[in-house]
Amino acid sequence: MITYFVKPRKVLAEQLQHKAGVALRKCGIEEDKKFQAVLLQYQIHVLSKDHFNGLIYDGVEGGVSIHLYYHYEHLDAITKMTGFLIRSYFCDTCKKGYDHKERHVCNNPCVYCHKLHSNERQTRIGSCVIIVTDGLRMNCALKCILRRVVT
Repeated sequence: MITYFVKPRKVLAEQLQHKAGVALRKCGIEEDKKFQAVLLQYQIHVLSKDHFNGLIYDGVEGGVSIHLYYHYEHLDAITKMTGFLIRSYFCDTCKKGYDHKERHVCNNPCVYCHKLHSNERQTRIGSCVIIVTDGLRMNCALKCILRRVVT
């Protein structure tokens, strides 16, 4: 039988603080920067209550994101940004929460019909989507104009 020994969180936290050169006390942004220097495989993001839940520290690019909430001189882990922001989606590119995929700029919605095109028969050229319909190619602008004229 193989037995695994799992260290308690307190012991792991103390080891991390020692490795980062941080004293065993309350931590702030300066201490987060020291932790970021040690945890290179992660990117630490800190949001603050005092800044209306805004981002006050953005760690080194790359790695797995860790979101922390700084309030009352204490840091708490944010397990799901969507739940924290009360939004359906969270964009790691612009660091904002949103509810509608079609309205979020980073998703690159079509500038003409404001939809996300994921059909394999559609090709994006610049900001326009070329749609293949019955062997004919027409862009979203033309398709939307035709739809308005016909209806």
